Amino acid sequence: MKISNLKLEVSEFKMDIADLNIERGFKHAFVGPNGSGKSTLAKAIMQIIPNHSVDLEGLSSIDIMLAPQRPYLLHDTVMNNILYPLKIRNRKVNNDELISLLDMFNLTDKKNQYARSLSSGEQQKVSLIRCLLCHPVYLIIDEALSNLDSESVMRIEEIIKNDKETTWILISHQLTQVLNICDKVHFLDKGKLIESGDTEEVLLKSKNEIIQNYMSNQVIKVRE
Repeated sequence: MKISNLKLEVSEFKMDIADLNIERGFKHAFVGPNGSGKSTLAKAIMQIIPNHSVDLEGLSSIDIMLAPQRPYLLHDTVMNNILYPLKIRNRKVNNDELISLLDMFNLTDKKNQYARSLSSGEQQKVSLIRCLLCHPVYLIIDEALSNLDSESVMRIEEIIKNDKETTWILISHQLTQVLNICDKVHFLDKGKLIESGDTEEVLLKSKNEIIQNYMSNQVIKVRE
């Protein structure tokens, strides 16, 4: 996926990215302070914010999925919410995989429950399961692990690390998680791409003052 000359204005926020290559087969992360444009960039990739700057290189929109921090759930059961993306893609469910994921995220007993009655963490699990079942080419996780219990976070981290099929894009302020999972980091600030490259090179060895200051603040927060 290649992004060229992306210029967006959303309310008072402006995004200007000249060139960004999100290579297939790697685990990527969008990192930066609040308001830097990480979620805006994800929405541009998904065409939630229409633009002509994202080259999907032959893929279609159904090959890309987004698991947001606050997922949209249908007024329906957990199971029907999970199966809906497969239905609109005319794909059959892998029952063994479905059963395994429901069990993994402790939702088996809640599969017939009204989805919007779930806790925020459980709703994130529903969103993740329906993405995983579709096996998209690109999967964007926008702070979608933030409300999960530690056991579920560990399990989804293992899924991400071991997945050779999907190209993952993680948006997270959990830098330990980014360093543990991601191969590539794209650092954003005020709507601009500051630096892209290998995760440790960008986060731990960058010469850029903006990134150095950001990382210094993150270290202080961790120590506190």
